[in-house]
Amino acid sequence: MLSKELVEEKIKALNNEELIKILNLNISFNREVVTAALTEAKKRDIKSNKITELQILLSAKTVNTIVEKDVSDKRLYQWNWGAFLFNGFWAYPNGFKKLAFLSFVPGINLITMFYFGTKGTIIGWKQSTNYTLEEYLTLQNYWKRAAFRLLFVSIVYRFVI
Repeated sequence: MLSKELVEEKIKALNNEELIKILNLNISFNREVVTAALTEAKKRDIKSNKITELQILLSAKTVNTIVEKDVSDKRLYQWNWGAFLFNGFWAYPNGFKKLAFLSFVPGINLITMFYFGTKGTIIGWKQSTNYTLEEYLTLQNYWKRAAFRLLFVSIVYRFVI
């Protein structure tokens, strides 16, 4: 990983055209590089719609990390069947990448199943950044329906064969 000073030094060495190319990168590409480029563009008084858009995005991301999510809704504390039955597959897109990989390890998967079943909805809600509460709960409902469909198919398959 590059130090902040090195990144700033490299950014200062760029011409305006190269600086604008960096500003056109996705902010998730490298937040530090894009932030340094944005700061340098402000110093050089470069005008662009992308600069205004990035300023809004960066301030919004900062606000999202500071504001605590409301966890008073009782629906967040219900058992999460989707997370229980699809524990590894549920964990990865919900932001728990390390736990997702651990859930495929025999023995540990039983622990992660019950952990995600009991705490999955609330910890997933705290981790999510792109959804309102209603959207998030609807998404978890889709996971639940998919889990029950898979359970039904596996039970039918067991009795047929």
